[in-house]
Amino acid sequence: MKHRLPRGLIVALGFLAIVGVSILIAVVFGPSQPFAERCSKYCQSIGKQGEVVAVYPRTMTGARDGPVNCECR
Repeated sequence: MKHRLPRGLIVALGFLAIVGVSILIAVVFGPSQPFAERCSKYCQSIGKQGEVVAVYPRTMTGARDGPVNCECR
């Protein structure tokens, strides 16, 4: 007599496996330093002060945070 797992359990285990692999990849290959630190170090290497500035003002996006750029001054 064969014992089979229910289809729902197989789907749930597959979903958990995909989520687990995704989290593992994000942890291993994620950014090592925050953007502000990388910006500051880059600008210091060329003898300027780095500042992270928003691409669009908050009034245009309506969001707290949006795309940012690194500016060396």
